Amino acid sequence: MTTQKERRAKNQKEQAFYSMFKNGVRFYVELSDLQERTAKIIQESSKAEVNGVTLLAMDIRSDLEAINHKISKTLESYAENFEKAVTQ
Repeated sequence: MTTQKERRAKNQKEQAFYSMFKNGVRFYVELSDLQERTAKIIQESSKAEVNGVTLLAMDIRSDLEAINHKISKTLESYAENFEKAVTQ
């Protein structure tokens, strides 16, 4: 038989996990959206390469590709960590 103190501690732990889960999902969705938007900008920037703007567009595209790669790695890492947390 569990005591009220034990039930309360278990409930607090479950609430903390739920809060972490909810915030994690929001973070994952926002990062995924950002990744899609940067991919779209990268795609559109190749169309913007005209005359003197070519180098600037290439620099911007390069920066966005680096950002997109970091986002991708962060999403992968988050998914792995979340899977570990859920299975424990």
